[in-house]
Amino acid sequence: MPRCCTPDERGRCWVTVDLVARPGAPRGRGRGTVRPIADTGCPAELVLSERSLRQFVWNAAAGIPTNFGWVPGHVVRVVLPALGFDRRLLAYASDSAAKIARADGFAGIAGKAFLDSFHWSNGKGGELCLQTWETYRPRRLGAPED
Repeated sequence: MPRCCTPDERGRCWVTVDLVARPGAPRGRGRGTVRPIADTGCPAELVLSERSLRQFVWNAAAGIPTNFGWVPGHVVRVVLPALGFDRRLLAYASDSAAKIARADGFAGIAGKAFLDSFHWSNGKGGELCLQTWETYRPRRLGAPED
């Protein structure tokens, strides 16, 4: 599988992820796309608004204390089709964190725990590139990048 790169926007690295509702979910669409900021300083996998998460929750999970207060946890199915990634992950609902991200045009936060599911780099500069660990092959020092 190739790597997937997104150009920085307003000085921010970001990713596009698809959230998939569980079969038979009573509300809304079966799939939705969000653009969270990539934040290696955030230990959570995903932080989105309660509204964004509501229709995509598979199971409840333990909440955690954060600098935004206590945030409830949820298990969601996250898909990145271009990378063949399809997993259930922990996501946390924080309207306060999502509001800050929305001010920059994003949906929330993709934290280090999510980003570490991939080999990630700044590509050729000014972009965030993700590649699955199964397909990542380190290049030799001094060799040109693909």
